[in-house]
Amino acid sequence: LTLLSFLLAAKSPSSRTQNSWLLGFYAGSALAVLTKGIIGAVIPGTIILLWTILWKRWSELKLAFKPWGILLFFLIAAPWHILVSLKNPEFPYFYFIYEHFTRFTTIEHGRFQPWWFFIPILLVGLFPWIYFLPQAVNHAWKRLPGDIVQFLGLWVGFVFIFFSISHSKLIPYILPIFPPLSLLLGVYIGKFWRENKNALGFVWGVQA
Repeated sequence: LTLLSFLLAAKSPSSRTQNSWLLGFYAGSALAVLTKGIIGAVIPGTIILLWTILWKRWSELKLAFKPWGILLFFLIAAPWHILVSLKNPEFPYFYFIYEHFTRFTTIEHGRFQPWWFFIPILLVGLFPWIYFLPQAVNHAWKRLPGDIVQFLGLWVGFVFIFFSISHSKLIPYILPIFPPLSLLLGVYIGKFWRENKNALGFVWGVQA
């Protein structure tokens, strides 16, 4: 929700529509933090930052720093953190250090897996649509707007690399990679289902 809302805000033709999507961006990020900790803001924030830096989209970067949006983010995300910290003085260290940095950088949590752990999970998780993925990526690269492909590609690549280098790995960690891949697959399958069911790659995927 956070990343898709930001992308749609960046592509919006009017300020009113843009602000509507930014509402989803800031609220989604705050809800992600409440759900999964600061990683809920770190992952989308890093992807957006890389996208704007690598392709010099400085005007879009400003969308992530709207004063009203930052206020909305803290209004949603901060109260619970403040209240639980006041009730449990040991919580800030446990939450911010142990449950985030220690989990990522050490094997203390007993969830160590090899770097390739998420590859079979990705293949199985996309089954049976995995047969269409090479064609879908090729189609997106040639036919979709470049900035959208760049954004979705960074989304997939960063999430996969980030959790692959983590010392703590669980199957659900890779879930954020599926929405952008599903978008690419949906565009490809929908287009060829409507327009060209006899295309070689599409027929191969259906038969597989």
